[in-house]
Amino acid sequence: VERRINKSLFIGIKAYNASTEERRYVNLAVYGSSEFGESQKKHHCITPPRSLRFTERERENTARVSPPVTRARPRAAPFPRPCVDLYLCAPHHHTMRVPTLATFLLTTSSSVLSRLGLVAVPRRHFSGQFRRIQQQQRVQQLGLGRCCYSRYSANRIMTGADTFRFADYDCVGFDLDNTLLRYRVGNVIELEYGIMARFLVEQRGYSGKHLLEPLDVDFLQKGLIIDFQRGNILKLGPDGTIHQATHGTKKMAEAEVMAYYGDERKWEVTTEYCENMLVAWNGPLSEKIRTVLDYFDICSTLIFGRIIDTLDEEAHERIGNYNVWPDVLDSLVFMYSREHFGQNIGGYFQQLKQNPDKYLQRSSPKLISFLRELKKTKTTFLVTGSHIDFANFTASYALGPDWPELFDVVVGYAKKPGFFTGAKPFIRMEGSTETDPLTPSQLERNHVYSQGNWRDLTVLLQRLAHKENPRYLYIGDNLIQDMYTPAKFTKADTIAIVEEMAAEGMRDCPALSHPDARYLQSRFWGSYFVAGTNPLLEEPSLWADLIKRCARICVPSMDVLAEYPLDHSYNSFTESVACADGYYPAEPMTLAN
Repeated sequence: VERRINKSLFIGIKAYNASTEERRYVNLAVYGSSEFGESQKKHHCITPPRSLRFTERERENTARVSPPVTRARPRAAPFPRPCVDLYLCAPHHHTMRVPTLATFLLTTSSSVLSRLGLVAVPRRHFSGQFRRIQQQQRVQQLGLGRCCYSRYSANRIMTGADTFRFADYDCVGFDLDNTLLRYRVGNVIELEYGIMARFLVEQRGYSGKHLLEPLDVDFLQKGLIIDFQRGNILKLGPDGTIHQATHGTKKMAEAEVMAYYGDERKWEVTTEYCENMLVAWNGPLSEKIRTVLDYFDICSTLIFGRIIDTLDEEAHERIGNYNVWPDVLDSLVFMYSREHFGQNIGGYFQQLKQNPDKYLQRSSPKLISFLRELKKTKTTFLVTGSHIDFANFTASYALGPDWPELFDVVVGYAKKPGFFTGAKPFIRMEGSTETDPLTPSQLERNHVYSQGNWRDLTVLLQRLAHKENPRYLYIGDNLIQDMYTPAKFTKADTIAIVEEMAAEGMRDCPALSHPDARYLQSRFWGSYFVAGTNPLLEEPSLWADLIKRCARICVPSMDVLAEYPLDHSYNSFTESVACADGYYPAEPMTLAN
């Protein structure tokens, strides 16, 4: 049952006074908590698991320096902030048992540690900029109560530095919406909210008291999670801890959050969600929670919250058990059902077709030239969730009428994230109509297909690239569909497009801003990249953590990448405790401070 260190390890040491009856206790960050807000349960757990306890032999060997390890005293505070005196970074190849390694650190000189490839860093020299992110990631990499994986090679872990280049890949793929095609986000959000609110009032009979009020842009943020039954909206940390919550649109105090989800602000549903995010897509958790992942459903939280507010006001109390989400989901289906583009139903597609300049942005000439140059030496492909008629409309506006020529193959209505995990066949297209299913051997260059799956696509890409094991890269904006799922279930590397970088501002990049920043910034929820609203704690949000684990680099738009040649080297995310590269051209301000 001994747990071995088979990944990069990060340990925090807390030494209690050895002269007291408490004895010396080694507090391991791989088992314990971050001092930046992880829960008490994870920090104390009262009794260390068997794999982290000293054996009798180890007790004898360490008796000369300290009494044996015993369990830690629990603290009453829900978010203890212990003083961690020393940090240890161990390369992935060390197989020393955790308690042995911790004891070794306490009793060994730094020169010996150095010769063995270990680095001990005093707390005062360990930048908070890296502590707040890296400590959690080392906990996660050991897989204690969380399903994790590493995107980093042994070389990247050991060197502490790595670079990314387009030139190193054979096949490069793109999402369309909010990646190659940029929307005028503010106008689109206003349109979406109006359609959803009117649908719910006129076709589902909800009161317009709050729904028909002007849009509250400060309440909006990507990445929030809706708790259907309780009527709550949540913001999570990387381990599923609920750092902020509202009931309806009303902010809950810490005591209220604890009343709903326990003293440690942990809910088994969000914990399971952080272990496997796909369970909330089409799995059992999809009936309990919904994550607002992009600008197409970002209004759902405000719509949901305002309905909850109205129901509570009408009942003169919190109802406690709500069944609102199915109607909110119906409003999204009403807007986006793929048949509605051709039928001019739902309001959304009609407005975009009538006023494309109001809602869409044309791609820059540099970006189009970048795509043309890329195709000369790489196999390029487009995989979008949009049905091909809508994709053709938006791509023609943004990239020009000859947009399919920019790619070797185009896939529409891909149904991500299932595209990367499932086995749906590709469907032949005749215009905008789906016809016959195809086998992988029937797929060809310069064709447009519908649906399909990653495994069959790679058969075609291998053939086009003339390589048995080509290197794949995929670029998109949806952190579950385009980052998490490819990173976990395929061999493709990914680049994240996150417009909030420009909206919130980046270190030393005042010239890069976002025209719709007020729709993407939130004083109510705080930074997209930080879990809480306290700027002194700055614990990364679930999404900042996911970006670092799943993407090679993160940029605010494709235009940033188009500024550089294909052989340009970008500093990428690594597991080094002394490296915060990966955000390009610079870190978001909330992570850099």
